[in-house]
Parts: sequence; structure tokens; C-alpha cells
Amino acid sequence: YMRLGLGYTNTLIGFIGFAIGYLPYTLFYEAHKAFTENTRILEQYNWGQLLFPENILAQKVFAVVWTVALVAALVWAIQAGARNLKTQPAKVINQSTEELEVELKGLPGMGAAD
Repeated sequence: YMRLGLGYTNTLIGFIGFAIGYLPYTLFYEAHKAFTENTRILEQYNWGQLLFPENILAQKVFAVVWTVALVAALVWAIQAGARNLKTQPAKVINQSTEELEVELKGLPGMGAAD
């Protein structure tokens, strides 16, 4: 709520998602469950089942390949962010946005020693 008050746009977007998506889902779980069951368009819920409906082995191989691709994309994104920021990937992972900004821009009055 503090970040909302400070006008952080990304927090506002997150809060909207929370208010429109998660909050009604938790408050009206049974209604959401009934809606989902009554408006089902596809019986399969994942790409492996859609691409290989009769082949369980192919579905499992697809799941492994998909997981490896997602992990590779995450690693690439972190490394690209670190390259663009000219810092180490570990700092991108472990530091908050504010900490990275202070370190990179050297904003006065924001250091740990202040």
C-alpha cells in the first residue's frame, strides 16, 4: 500500500490484477469453479496433451523440453539484464530495484551508510 501511495505504476498494475483476479477468486471460489466447469472449451489443459493426445511418453518429453526452455529463457533474461545494467547477475537476482538503482546511479542520501 505504501508503494501505491508513492505512485509506483508497476505496483498499481499489480494491485489491479490482485483486485480483479485473485481477490474475487478467493472470495467466490465455488462460483469460479462452477463457471470454469460450465464454460470449458477444451478438455486438455496443457500443450503436451493438445499436441500429443495419445502419446504419454511424448507428453513427458515435451514437458521436459518446455521446462528446460523456460529455465534457459529465465537465465538469458537475467544475464541480459545484468549486461545492460553493467552489473553481476547475482545482484540482479538478489537486490531490489531500489538497491540496484542506488548502486548504479549513486543517488545521494540513499546509501547504507547514510
